[in-house]
Amino acid sequence: MSEKDRVQYKFMIPTDLKARIENAAHDHRRSLSGEIIHALEEAYPDPLSKEAELRLAAGAAMMLKPVKPNSEFTEQYDLVLAYIVERFGLDDAQQAERLINEVWRDKATRQSILIDQVHGWIENTLTPWIIKVSQEPSPLGVHPDDLAKT
Repeated sequence: MSEKDRVQYKFMIPTDLKARIENAAHDHRRSLSGEIIHALEEAYPDPLSKEAELRLAAGAAMMLKPVKPNSEFTEQYDLVLAYIVERFGLDDAQQAERLINEVWRDKATRQSILIDQVHGWIENTLTPWIIKVSQEPSPLGVHPDDLAKT
């Protein structure tokens, strides 16, 4: 990060919070500023473009795609499909699978997706979505399990 990409911002924090941040910075071998920036980046991740999100969702789907029906990761795969249906305005899971296959056919896309990025997308995007839709009705009026089975 260059100097022109940085902004100095002075703020007040409680003494005990500063001590906790200093301890964490020491444990993670970061400066105090580095630890604060890391915590803020975790709390406020840079939003993805829809195209980038689709690539990561496709990567997650391909990682979780079951080898045979009702095998390991079937439920997680169905949730990824349900997310894609809702997020990208598709009609059903079959459309989501066609879109995933279309994205995945591109060799450059397959090679550009890193496992760590997919895991980050699952943790930061898919998991909060699953929690949200399991607690309240989907905007489509159905549960994600029902979407994935269509």
